[in-house]
Amino acid sequence: MLKLIKHAKNQIKLYKKILFITHYVIYDCFDTILCQKPSELILRTETIELQPNLNEFINTSSNSSSKYKLLSFHTIPTGDVKASLKSNGVDLLEYVPNNSFIVRFSSLLSPTYLQDKNIKGVYDLPRALKLDYRIIHWDLPHHAIADENNINVAIIAMNGLNVKDYSTSLEQNNIVPYEYGQDIRFAYCVMSQAQVEAVVKMPWVRSIELINEPGKPKSTEGRSLQKSNIINSDLSNGLSYNANGVSLQVRDDGLVGPHIDYQGRLTNLTTDATGTHGDGVAGVMGGAGNIDPTVEGGASGADIYVINYQANFQDNTLSLHQNDDVMITNSSYSNGCNDGYTSTTQTVDRQIIDNPTLMHVFSAGNSNNNDCGYGAGDQWGNMIVSKKVCKVHILSVFVLQLQKSIFWILHTFLDTIHRIIGIGLLLHMVTDFIDCLFMYNQCDECATEPALQPILQSIKELVN
Repeated sequence: MLKLIKHAKNQIKLYKKILFITHYVIYDCFDTILCQKPSELILRTETIELQPNLNEFINTSSNSSSKYKLLSFHTIPTGDVKASLKSNGVDLLEYVPNNSFIVRFSSLLSPTYLQDKNIKGVYDLPRALKLDYRIIHWDLPHHAIADENNINVAIIAMNGLNVKDYSTSLEQNNIVPYEYGQDIRFAYCVMSQAQVEAVVKMPWVRSIELINEPGKPKSTEGRSLQKSNIINSDLSNGLSYNANGVSLQVRDDGLVGPHIDYQGRLTNLTTDATGTHGDGVAGVMGGAGNIDPTVEGGASGADIYVINYQANFQDNTLSLHQNDDVMITNSSYSNGCNDGYTSTTQTVDRQIIDNPTLMHVFSAGNSNNNDCGYGAGDQWGNMIVSKKVCKVHILSVFVLQLQKSIFWILHTFLDTIHRIIGIGLLLHMVTDFIDCLFMYNQCDECATEPALQPILQSIKELVN
């Protein structure tokens, strides 16, 4: 009886600690949220306090050379207010926290209309909203450095503008784009720091960003883990959903094939014959398995379009969807660490929002050689898929850390309250371990944990 009372007291202490920590975390989160001022413009590199200036803008708007501005509200406008703004010549283009929008004013707009709309002020876009944070700090990754004094950047015009219409402005600053994007707002240039500072002040410029990091091919060993064995089956009672009549796109490292597995279904829109990664990706996606049925792809009847991978999506991906009915694209490439919500992210978002029947598929990790600022080491910030299969599951927590494993087992099976949860975790751990075995059987070099590799190898030899 005394043991039960003691155990109950210990449990109460534990729950009190959990309650205290939970209360602290929730209070801290709400305190952080509530302390943000509605008048603050929250950017990646700084926070800007916006002072009310609506009356000043109304009195001086005729002197403004730009119809693109930052419109700040006291609170987020309602749907009715947004509709009224649009019908009167104010297009809300992008949201900027807190309570602000990048807008485009119609030349017919009467500035006095903005009164009584809960508007705090109208401002020019600040420099920090238009410049890549790495350019602001001049902290430049190697891939973006053109030479000792210049960097490779993308100049992006405001929504609705064609960057080519402003080529004269660029030429006056000795800037000649070496490439234009499929999106008419994009121009790619080599620029000095002084040129960047000059161009970013131009009212037609939405942003200047560093070019994307070159892509790197992802795992080539995942074919057997991506089978559609149930819905695409050749058995007499199988469903046989093989994607016949569906068009897919491979964005990779060059030509695919020739191979009998793609007979009559392959359209190569590139002449680059240097890579083989795309062949593996196309095989997983839509190989017919004519020679070896065990390597049949998930959509073995689909039509496959092949182009070279381009990280910024300024290629013919969208036109293939709109003109050739490509429904799903695949990009099995990495592009380094997460740089936040960039113009490339926005481009992809815009494509799938404006085209609801288009789906982009991306690989789940990347080159596995950077910490990316997370603090967990260079095997975690940038994981490739094959390593992810083992690393992110419970196996890496409970098996590879012996002390935690022993504590977990004792706590689970000696404490009745947590027994059911413990059994569930154990089953989860077993299934994850099976996942690792399947991957190791396909790619033994993918198991990089020193404590894990001998275990997998021993089991592999045991079961042959």
